[in-house]
Amino acid sequence: MKAFKESIGTTSTPRVFKLEPSTFKEFADCVHATVGNTSFAPLSSVAVPTIFTRFREGEFELLERMGIALPQVLHAEQTYEMLEILHPAEEVSFKTSLASVFEKKGKGSNMAFLVFETEFIRTLDSQTIARAKSTMVYREGVS
Repeated sequence: MKAFKESIGTTSTPRVFKLEPSTFKEFADCVHATVGNTSFAPLSSVAVPTIFTRFREGEFELLERMGIALPQVLHAEQTYEMLEILHPAEEVSFKTSLASVFEKKGKGSNMAFLVFETEFIRTLDSQTIARAKSTMVYREGVS
């Protein structure tokens, strides 16, 4: 687990995406998002925070680099901070970094909590539009 702490600050390969309007609508429909507080019109012209769950490749890349297989981790928490509005067909780049690692020693095995942070940047104006934070629990001895 010492190697995990040595990986803090490691960054994934930058990636770029562009989402179609239909993808925005699908995510908005899933969470019953509407325009305004009293409107029942579906929200499909701007992104809802959950749309960023599609972009987990950076986390998986970093797990692989650290020698961690998916069956060894549990997803613990996911948070989003929306800074700007993302509209359909805007090109966005993102990269993920391992922000922190903390350990918990148990009777049967040890666990490491791996905290990943992803920053989403609109390529047109280099504006940060969102940040995501994800915590995964690595269970020692699980294969």
